[in-house]
Amino acid sequence: MNQMTATAFSPASPELSAQDQQERIAHWLREYIGDVLSVAPDGIDLDASFNHLGLDSSAAVGMTGDLGDWLGRELDVAVVYDHPSIHALSRALSPEH
Repeated sequence: MNQMTATAFSPASPELSAQDQQERIAHWLREYIGDVLSVAPDGIDLDASFNHLGLDSSAAVGMTGDLGDWLGRELDVAVVYDHPSIHALSRALSPEH
């Protein structure tokens, strides 16, 4: 994912509500997965498991690292296995958790 897109949708803005930040994380994940899988992001089911979407373990690890970079914090690789969908992961990473 290019730096301009990551910056444009950064969830780090303090004026954003937890819900808004969760939505931005979900948006980032949808865009990222669409780019990796060469599919339209709008067609990605937010509740489908990453495995069902076609992400293998290598892609999931890469996504975790890139997501952590975008969020500005280190993420444990297990987070994508503990929260295996876009909705589940974005909820887990929102500030209210």
